[in-house]
Amino acid sequence: MNYKIILKNIFRIFFLFILGVVQVSFVSSLPAPLSYIHLPLLVIIISVTILMRFHQALAVSLITGFMMGIISYQRFGIDILILLTISVFAYIIFNNIFTNVSIYSFVIIGIFSFVLNYFMGWGLAWIYYALKIFPYSINNFFNVKIFFQYMTVNFALLFIAYIFYKKIHNTKLFKI
Repeated sequence: MNYKIILKNIFRIFFLFILGVVQVSFVSSLPAPLSYIHLPLLVIIISVTILMRFHQALAVSLITGFMMGIISYQRFGIDILILLTISVFAYIIFNNIFTNVSIYSFVIIGIFSFVLNYFMGWGLAWIYYALKIFPYSINNFFNVKIFFQYMTVNFALLFIAYIFYKKIHNTKLFKI
């Protein structure tokens, strides 16, 4: 058995656990515009569109969603469901509608993913509230200002990732 492959997979799983921990414990405690950054969702979009690895996007969804659910107990199950749904739909849209990695496909899949994430989180929180699974206050969960700040911050990071990808992809040293 090849131990390099095993160590590589263990390192990837460890990285995804750390990504989930950083999202819940560090990023969510930042000041208001920066706390809306959604690192696992950005990694999923990049995995599906740029790297074209659906199994990697599913692994990111499962592992980081599980870690986010364990650490923030009120949203247990919501994160896994949202991230898996976004991974599957982003993969279907990318393979059936878009054919290459262009800025248009990146932006449309990004818009779709961020809007779906925001509204699925909002809707599932209402369902949890209605079923009295976790009856926490969700009075100000949907706010237009917060929604646009969320979209702006994540799109800025998405464009930085796309520009970084284009710079690396166009050099002769690094071919992805």
